[in-house]
Amino acid sequence: MKNRKKPIHLSVTEETTVEDIMKKVIESLAGDASIPSLSKMKAMFDDEYCENSQTCKDLGLEDADCIDIYY
Repeated sequence: MKNRKKPIHLSVTEETTVEDIMKKVIESLAGDASIPSLSKMKAMFDDEYCENSQTCKDLGLEDADCIDIYY
């Protein structure tokens, strides 16, 4: 998130989708009025935008990897 300084740590599996990750981010920031809707969020990993349907396995995510979320 562009205004957020601290990372959000999530546990995911190989089959977790990018959309599921973004939903978890929204849930973890519940009550923050600046959080956009899911449709306005974009995810980026290794300098490439991710499709919402891609899984962690598709992206090649490993332990301690980070996905950047933009809106």
